[in-house]
Amino acid sequence: MGPVTSLTTPPTRPASRPVTRPVALDRPRQGSWDPLLRPIAWCLLLFALVLNSAAIAYKVDVPNTVPLLVGLACIGLSLILPRSQSVIVPVGAVSILGLGLLSVLWSADEAATVLWARSSAMVTVGITALVLVLPTDETIKVLKAFVHLVLVVTLVAVAVDSTARIHIDPLGASPDLKGWHGWFVHKNILATFLVLALAVVIEFDHHRWTRWMSLSAIVFLFAVSDSTTGRMAAVVLVAVQLWFITNRRLNRRSSAALAASTAALVAVIGLAIGLSLSAIADAAGKDLTFTGRTKIWSATWRAILDHPLVGHGINGLFSVPNTVQTSQVLRDIGFVAGHPHNGVLDVLVQLGIVGLVVVTLVITAVFRSSLRLQRRSPQMAAWAMCLMAALVVMSVGESVFLGSSIAVIIVMRTLQLREERATPQGIESASIRRRRS
Repeated sequence: MGPVTSLTTPPTRPASRPVTRPVALDRPRQGSWDPLLRPIAWCLLLFALVLNSAAIAYKVDVPNTVPLLVGLACIGLSLILPRSQSVIVPVGAVSILGLGLLSVLWSADEAATVLWARSSAMVTVGITALVLVLPTDETIKVLKAFVHLVLVVTLVAVAVDSTARIHIDPLGASPDLKGWHGWFVHKNILATFLVLALAVVIEFDHHRWTRWMSLSAIVFLFAVSDSTTGRMAAVVLVAVQLWFITNRRLNRRSSAALAASTAALVAVIGLAIGLSLSAIADAAGKDLTFTGRTKIWSATWRAILDHPLVGHGINGLFSVPNTVQTSQVLRDIGFVAGHPHNGVLDVLVQLGIVGLVVVTLVITAVFRSSLRLQRRSPQMAAWAMCLMAALVVMSVGESVFLGSSIAVIIVMRTLQLREERATPQGIESASIRRRRS
């Protein structure tokens, strides 16, 4: 007889379950000093944002060493702060700051560029360092606290200080202008902050009382600031918000149709504005020179042609005291101007074609990232898209891409990239935490 073959199948090992690893959420590693360091980091970031916005520059004469020390403190604290496993650096946005610092090498006014590098630029570097290591939720909390604090300070300023309700030229070169500005140096600088505040409040402030009180304060300050460019930017911000909400609810085909119709509508509106420019200027209380801006643009363009590739450096042309080159530009203009009053021309005159290419790529990346995140992280996507659209519109009449806006753009791109690279579960959990907060 042959060997007996068993008809029963041998017992098999149960299949091992795959090891499920916890999803890495946007939470920092905890350290022994974490409860003490993190509140210090929040307060330091809040103070750096206030300095960067120049919210108290009109009232408080901040020594140049203060921004330098604040920036160094932010950098030092970011090195020892317990943080997430990976740090995501927005290369494009940081390159704008890097170009500004490198422009010391070719600046037409080296002293003015060095002063910017050791004061305003150091605050921007400090803000960048802390935002890179702080979690998204904590950064948004600081942004909301910054907006609420500056709104309160500005309302107090216009209530107790009569000079905060009229613009007085410190050089005495121009007559007093109407328009409330609080303790910002100028009403248009206040308007730039109000655009940021409006985007932050709409997207991230979900507490009923603070939300509506902040919105009321923003609307009031827009009304009394008499900033036409700021009001236009606010209208565009709200319009883009409504467009974003509508587009997010559509399927791909309907979204493409909405995009095409939106482009056609924008083209028609642009054509109508071009044909009715005189009537629009009269209605806004302006002339066809836009309060002398066309003269500034012409003189600035001639100065750009002298150094088209890398520009005159940060603060290399419109600086105080004036250089020989600046004096020639001001003579061409016919009056004293502090900047080109146009975002594109401002980038060209300070950083040249190289800087304009970098800024354009960053703006394009913001819009593309917002479209990718519109369903995964709608709050972050809408905030970045609406704010950048408003800045682009405001740049027609104001210099908004450099200066304090560099820090805002770096924060924007850092949070966007962090949301893009996070897992869907991590984004959902972070969104739930933001809503609960």
